[in-house]
Amino acid sequence: PRITSVATNGSGGLTIIGTGTPAAQLALNATTNLSNPANWSFRSTVIPNGSGVFTFNEPNISTPTNRFYKLATAPQLPTNLVTWWRAESNYLDSFGGNHGSASGVAPSFTNGQRGLAFSFNGTNQAMLTPGAAIPVPWTAAFWVKRADAVDPSAALLADTVSGLKLEQGGGLRRVGFTLFNVQGYSFNYTAPTNVWTHLAFVASGSGTVLYTNGVAADTNVATVSLPLLIMGSRPNGADKLKGLVDETTLFNRALTPAEIQQVINATRGP
Repeated sequence: PRITSVATNGSGGLTIIGTGTPAAQLALNATTNLSNPANWSFRSTVIPNGSGVFTFNEPNISTPTNRFYKLATAPQLPTNLVTWWRAESNYLDSFGGNHGSASGVAPSFTNGQRGLAFSFNGTNQAMLTPGAAIPVPWTAAFWVKRADAVDPSAALLADTVSGLKLEQGGGLRRVGFTLFNVQGYSFNYTAPTNVWTHLAFVASGSGTVLYTNGVAADTNVATVSLPLLIMGSRPNGADKLKGLVDETTLFNRALTPAEIQQVINATRGP
C-alpha cells in the first residue's frame, strides 16, 4: 500500500489518494513533526475499493503547517466480501457498488461502534440498497444498538421476498428472518436495548446460524436468499427499525466461527 498523491481541495483541506489491496483495512497516521516517532497519531481507517484505490479527505486545516502521512496495516476482513456500509457520514458501499440512498427520509448519523453509525428513528427512515439478492450460502454481519420498535417487527435488510429481522413479530422481539407470505422464523435470542451487539447471520445448505458477539446463539434449518433492496424497513414501509446500525458487512459465502471473530476484530471501535 502507498499514498500516491496529496493535494489541497476546494474545501480548504487535503485530498489524499492511495492504493492497496482491495478491501484491505489500512491505518492512516499523521504527524506535524518527523523528528519524534511518538508524535505519529492515528488519523483514520482507509479501505481501497474494488479497484484498489482509496480517497481520504482531510477537513479544513485552519493553521498552515507541514503535515506528513503514512500507512500501516490493520485487522483485515475475510475473503468474498460483497458490500461494506461503514456509515461514515455517507451511504456509500466502501467495497462494492451497492451505494445506499434515501427511501423517504434517509437515516441520520450519530456516534457508532466505530466512527459514526446509521440512526433509524422507527417512524420514517430507511435506506435503499439496490443490489440483487445473494443466494445461499451467504453471511450478513452488523453492529446494532437496538431500541424497541413501534412496529410489530423491525427489518435490518429486506426486499419483496424476504427479510432479516432485528425484531421478529410475536411480541418477544427476537432476532429472526422471514420469507414473506410464507413463514417467519425466530432465533432464541433478543438483542439487548442500548448496548452495542454484533450480529452475524450465516446461511448454508444446512440452515441459518445466528452468531451474537462471535458465539453461535441458535440455528434454524430454514434459509432465505440475502435481501439487498432496503435497510431499516420493508419496501412497503412496514417493519420500521428503531436503533443504530454500524459496520454492515455482507459476504457471498458462509463464514466460519473464526472468520466471524475476524469480522468483529476488523470492525469494532474505536
